[in-house]
Amino acid sequence: MVKLANPLYTEWILEAIQKIKKQKQRPSEERICHAVST
Repeated sequence: MVKLANPLYTEWILEAIQKIKKQKQRPSEERICHAVST
């Protein structure tokens, strides 16, 4: 079975991707991690 991620973490990641895209950058793993940690 597939275990779903915690909805809170999913929301954080999606918000980080949106933030990165607003800066007109590609959302790489490194950028997403940095955006979530700040």
